Amino acid sequence: MNQPSYTHTVIPPLWPTAGNSKDGAAVRGSAMKFLGIARTMIRYWHMAHDPRTPKAVRYMIYGGIAYTLAPIDLLPDWIPGIGLLDDAAVLPSIIALSMIMIPQKVKDQHEAHEERGIAKKQAEGVQARVDDQIKEAQTTP
Repeated sequence: MNQPSYTHTVIPPLWPTAGNSKDGAAVRGSAMKFLGIARTMIRYWHMAHDPRTPKAVRYMIYGGIAYTLAPIDLLPDWIPGIGLLDDAAVLPSIIALSMIMIPQKVKDQHEAHEERGIAKKQAEGVQARVDDQIKEAQTTP
């Protein structure tokens, strides 16, 4: 006997299909949220490896990332009210505490490094598009 699945009525899917949304806007929104979280985790991973970051903050960041990625929960998700609360509260709490405890010089340096990396990738993308257009113009008579 097939049991109906009630998963999507309680927890919305992370990657909705484009057919369920107009022009795939929900898919792009979910992808952008995921990329924002991944970018934040990578930024904190790099700050944790900076020797100027205090060891307590370093271990707090490692623990927060490990807890976020770990399949085991401290509080089971089936407990009403607080089951999903621990998942939703751990990473933002770690981010807030580490932002307070990481020295400002470290944060500024990593932010500037990230901005330079983004600008470099954008410039490479523009150059690649220009190169493609030049090649296309040369091949068409």
